[in-house]
Amino acid sequence: MSKQPEPTEEADRPEVGVIFHVTSNFGHRTQKPFVMVTVQEKEFTVNMSPNEARNLAMNLLMCADASESDAFLITFLRKKVLANDKALAPHPWWVAILQDFRDWREENAEE
Repeated sequence: MSKQPEPTEEADRPEVGVIFHVTSNFGHRTQKPFVMVTVQEKEFTVNMSPNEARNLAMNLLMCADASESDAFLITFLRKKVLANDKALAPHPWWVAILQDFRDWREENAEE
């Protein structure tokens, strides 16, 4: 069995995801509920009200959905519209279409 060489550059290291740890709490001093979010990799902690936590959660869900929609649009363009084009670099007009799509999504989002 051969020993694997140690990664020498940051790009060679396996990607480690950022870990969010979320806890519900009750402030003894304030007598109010709060949510504590800790980002492990960055040693970052923030306390927020339950309403702020709901807004953050909704924003995370909306951004996750939007990123999947963006990926679908670009993948669709690559596979269906430019099926014979083997270039990996995005075409200049993709940026404009993607921005138009994002603008349309924002304008048509339900409040």
